[in-house]
Amino acid sequence: MELEFIQNWKKFDLNCQPLLVAVSTGVDSMVLLDLLQHLSADLRPQITVGYVDHRLRKQSKDETKFIQEYCRQHHLPLKIGVWDADQHPQHGIEEAARNFRYAFFSKTMAELKISTLATAHHADDLAETFLMKLLRGGELSQLVGIAPCRSMGQGRQVIRPLLPYSKQQLYDYARQHQLTFFEDETNHDDDVLRNRIRHHIIPQLKQENPRFLDHVRSYTQQLRSTLKVNQQILQQQLTQLLEDDRVSLPAWLQLDAAMRRAVLKEYLIQHGVPLHQRQFAEVSSFLENRQKPQGTFQLDAKRAVVKEYMHFYLISREKAFEKVSNQSFLIQGETPASTATFELALNHHEQRDADEQLRFSRLPAGLTLRHRLPGDWLRIREGTKKLTRFLIDKKISQRERQALWVIADEKQEVYALFGDQPNSMIYLSQPVENATIRYIVAIKYRKR
Repeated sequence: MELEFIQNWKKFDLNCQPLLVAVSTGVDSMVLLDLLQHLSADLRPQITVGYVDHRLRKQSKDETKFIQEYCRQHHLPLKIGVWDADQHPQHGIEEAARNFRYAFFSKTMAELKISTLATAHHADDLAETFLMKLLRGGELSQLVGIAPCRSMGQGRQVIRPLLPYSKQQLYDYARQHQLTFFEDETNHDDDVLRNRIRHHIIPQLKQENPRFLDHVRSYTQQLRSTLKVNQQILQQQLTQLLEDDRVSLPAWLQLDAAMRRAVLKEYLIQHGVPLHQRQFAEVSSFLENRQKPQGTFQLDAKRAVVKEYMHFYLISREKAFEKVSNQSFLIQGETPASTATFELALNHHEQRDADEQLRFSRLPAGLTLRHRLPGDWLRIREGTKKLTRFLIDKKISQRERQALWVIADEKQEVYALFGDQPNSMIYLSQPVENATIRYIVAIKYRKR
């Protein structure tokens, strides 16, 4: 086993580098610690032992004393984290303990400027995790289980050098080298799913095929490679569909159903939106519904998917449902109307630096700058049209409509329709040909 471990260790390329080794005093971590210490000087890392006293069992005091004495005898730096009993939750103790451990390891790594953590997960752990994920259901990617190397963020990683080896191999090594280790009595409790799989299911599978653990590891490696290639293909496809972080809806709808949903899932994952299968199916159906070309789908308390005629994208829930101000300005005299993004002034002459100009031979009564109102209408070549119908024909989304400004008179005839940005004019009425222009409404956007 030692020679095989040396070859496996070389793949991590961590020779002589600082390494935090997670040790619980169980057989797995004590074997890992021993193997690392017996590497040759040119391969052996600079070991620091990380140990957590969970205060969950009476024997934890003995384990703590043991690891302290072990590290003293072997001249190994030791960092101890203590999870006091008053911090233990009523439910979910296993997950909470894991979260505490990794928080402690991350803090220790930051303090000591160590970029790699080694844990003693082995082949049986991988098989147990694989079967648990299979039983519980979920995403295919979850069946990958325990990876040999995983990023912890902030330039740190966790490695599992013992994944190729079975639990029995570790016991054999410990006996052969007369290693002292502690058994966790809770590992014998069949009230825990992992223990039931460990004690009853995996032994039967090993009996059916002694190479069961090898096959599980091979399948997870194949799955990991396949998912990596799949992710690269999806990223390429998504890049082609993105326009300023908005997905082209027509192009997305042209994809076949499988690719369409895979691309949508990749887009949501990249934005940190994990969805369970039912909710994902609802989002997909919402976007695929051609009878409703626009709308908003609330994902959770913070985010929503906005669907417009030509795009869909993620947005904060507050922004998705924000109210438009009811500002309005009567256009009269030479006092300008001013908003956060532009200034509007009534003149009797051309304004050369204006971005847009609305010309009148006579000034309509009650000319006002405001947002849309029910009953607004405008003139087109064929006659007149309700503003709502005009916006639908132009495929202007609901969100864009809410932000639009109009210049309209007291009869609700619209003379100009535009947004908060330069070059956003959607409609601008034109004076009668050869009419004498006496009034000009000039719109000038503020520089940003």
